[in-house]
Amino acid sequence: MICGKCNSPAVGEFSVQQKQRERLVALAAQVAVESDPVKFHALLLKLNKMLNKTMAPRQGNGKQSADQPSVH
Repeated sequence: MICGKCNSPAVGEFSVQQKQRERLVALAAQVAVESDPVKFHALLLKLNKMLNKTMAPRQGNGKQSADQPSVH
């Protein structure tokens, strides 16, 4: 929910956003050190899916599949 006065997330959403950010950072750290190509690919797909879910509300109705890497 967005505050109508300041156009910022409601107070309760900050903790949810912070937890989501922490999960993304932890997963990115796993990707960065993974040496097994199969595990690396699986982690990378998971990270991409999480990022797409996180960014979708900000970008509107993005039609890109969560399994496909986004190119920006």
